[in-house]
Amino acid sequence: MTIDRKPVARAPRRREGSRDRTLPLGRVVATDTVVGVVAVSAGVVVAIGHDHAHTPSSIVLGFVALLLWLVQLAWSKALAVPLLRLGTEEFRHVIAVTFVVFGGAAVLYCFYDQPALGRLVQVSGPLALVGVLASRIGWRRWLRRQEARRVPTLVVGGYYSARATCGALLRAPETGTCVVGVCVPAGDAGEHTVVEAEGREIPIVGTDREILQALDATGARAVALTATDDLGPGDLRRLIWELEEREVELVVTPGVVDIAGHRIVFETVGDMPMLHIAQPQHARADSAAKRAFDIAFSAAALIGASPVLLVAAIAVKLTSPGPVFYNAERIGEDGEPFTMHKFRSMYVDADKRVEALEEASDGNGVLFKMKDDPRVTRAGRILRRLSIDELPQFINVLKGDMSVVGPRPALAREVSQYPPVMRRRLLVKPGVTGAWQVSGRSDLSWNESIRLDIGYVENWSLGRDIAIVARTVRAVTGSDGAY
Repeated sequence: MTIDRKPVARAPRRREGSRDRTLPLGRVVATDTVVGVVAVSAGVVVAIGHDHAHTPSSIVLGFVALLLWLVQLAWSKALAVPLLRLGTEEFRHVIAVTFVVFGGAAVLYCFYDQPALGRLVQVSGPLALVGVLASRIGWRRWLRRQEARRVPTLVVGGYYSARATCGALLRAPETGTCVVGVCVPAGDAGEHTVVEAEGREIPIVGTDREILQALDATGARAVALTATDDLGPGDLRRLIWELEEREVELVVTPGVVDIAGHRIVFETVGDMPMLHIAQPQHARADSAAKRAFDIAFSAAALIGASPVLLVAAIAVKLTSPGPVFYNAERIGEDGEPFTMHKFRSMYVDADKRVEALEEASDGNGVLFKMKDDPRVTRAGRILRRLSIDELPQFINVLKGDMSVVGPRPALAREVSQYPPVMRRRLLVKPGVTGAWQVSGRSDLSWNESIRLDIGYVENWSLGRDIAIVARTVRAVTGSDGAY
């Protein structure tokens, strides 16, 4: 049975698929109800304690708002789709619904002069928002641990587009999906038997004209459709009908990667859904706001860490001969070299010994790293493990050579090996920390390093910088990938 034939007869309903599809929807709704009742009850207690005259009507309005809030939360489309549930869009939906419902109640308080309702909203609104967001985060973590509950998913599209989609799904276990197979055009199916993504080999189970047979063979209950030249608008419409018969969810991916949500605008033009993708944001990384943040943060970091800097300098000086600081050339914004400052964590002849140790590198093929580098001093091992050796780089930030957040500062020999796409990381200043540091540092593959750095450059925002700084504390504390 192929999708270019007439619609098939109604297939048996997959009740077990529906049950798994809505999981954990039922539990999430129950959690929302408990959180909402507790939040509104707390608001009622506060209202009763301050104003007895208007309390009864305020209580009624409060529970009406609660009911409306719960109904709006349950209508979330993101929760019902396996590949999207409990993601960023769901968090946005929770915040928007909470502000609209409880904000509307606050407007009633202003118009009808009911102080009890005002106090109820002031207490219940924030409690409900924090409680539901916390429960969503808890459910997301729960989903990551539920391997047996993952939704079998079939990826359909051109070979390279399908590989990118498989990689995205494998990097996001919170979606609760398990990629069980791929359907590609006949030409690609003749050349390949598997799709390699994130270190896994996913079998090609048919062509993009054999989707229904692939569903039967794999038991998939969701289809992720990405770019393919073989399926036209009519084919896609019939596919939607046939998937509806089988209660199989369909998600269409546009085939682009590393595009932040704030750069995407969805619109329907002439009955066809379209995505507008805003231009890359790297020019904003030179904004006055980012520079002000860099100066304020680096100055505060140097002042706050001054006792640590002093102890580190003494330790470096006493444990090995040589200078306290290691000053090395790095390549900065627009390919301009600059001198980067670090505490010296290696013996003074370390640079001369790199070539002899090249074969023992634990790096990602371009970046030289060794977990047990014999060039590292005793004090240097501690400084590196805690990332204290990098603190003097905040001096570079004050000088304007670097930023607090940005791509990793690279050596000239590394830059000479960059593919064209990687040179885009030179459009912004390198950073003391960045997406590379909070995602594994030296443990990252070369391709993953490229993806993270380019994604940062293309999607820069000050909020993202602040989030990376917050995550850096956790990464440094755990010492992941630091050696």
